Amino acid sequence: MPSKPPIFRPKAQLARQAERKTAKAERDKVNYDWQWRKLRNQHIKANPICLHCLSEGITREAKEVDHIEPVSRNPERRLDPSNLQSLCHSHHQIKSAAESRRRNAGSSEARS
Repeated sequence: MPSKPPIFRPKAQLARQAERKTAKAERDKVNYDWQWRKLRNQHIKANPICLHCLSEGITREAKEVDHIEPVSRNPERRLDPSNLQSLCHSHHQIKSAAESRRRNAGSSEARS
């Protein structure tokens, strides 16, 4: 029976993937301790509707608590209640992708 051919990935791509995985693991270790979980639960109970949906006239349950100013830019605001907003999953993904694009664009400019 023929086997599926291995997927070729350049070493640089594998290194970037490993770096992102390590960075995510570090963020998760720092961000999701008991203090964060407690603050997140309090926030979602007090603000159960997605802020972006509400601004569009839609009422949708928030599933995510998002840092308005990313923790990567300002770690001191990680547990600051005024830096939090409730978002539905889709709006959270949109915001996170935009932040990631900005971060990647900034790092590529720094390399040039």
